[in-house]
Amino acid sequence: MNRPEDRPGVAAPPRPVVVSRWLWIGGAVLSAGRSVVRLADRRALVDDLTQAVPQLGQDEVDAAVSGTVLLGLLLCALVLGGYVLLANRMARGANWARIVLGVFGGASVLFGAVGLAAFGAGVTTDLGFQFGALDVVVGVAGLLLDAAALTLMFVPAAAGYFQRRPGPLR
Repeated sequence: MNRPEDRPGVAAPPRPVVVSRWLWIGGAVLSAGRSVVRLADRRALVDDLTQAVPQLGQDEVDAAVSGTVLLGLLLCALVLGGYVLLANRMARGANWARIVLGVFGGASVLFGAVGLAAFGAGVTTDLGFQFGALDVVVGVAGLLLDAAALTLMFVPAAAGYFQRRPGPLR
């Protein structure tokens, strides 16, 4: 009963808006999944921390890694929830949500492209970052999802749906 087409006087979103919504949600799920997989590798987290701060004792390392995992999972949940909320509001016609997603998506595409270019040029390896083939594939997939979602929100078929309408925030 919450869909626009179920409410009188509210138009259903055009197909590009619906597809964009699902692409935003898919990209957020992909990003959260990637973060959870990295956080699940406790041994790598311990190794990174002991390499960065070798004077820490084992109890301090364990506490720091546990805190990092907890904070990382909370941030993943927060970001995922935020993207779902924004994508749903955008699909209901909220122009403010489209603008926020546009800013986040533009930044994501820009930084993702710069990161991939840096990886391709070998800069990331020179700086000490280690990326595997799966990291690159997931990074490219996320970049493509964000770029497609961003584009679909602003195609002419979607523009009329986001015209300013009087009323409360959606």
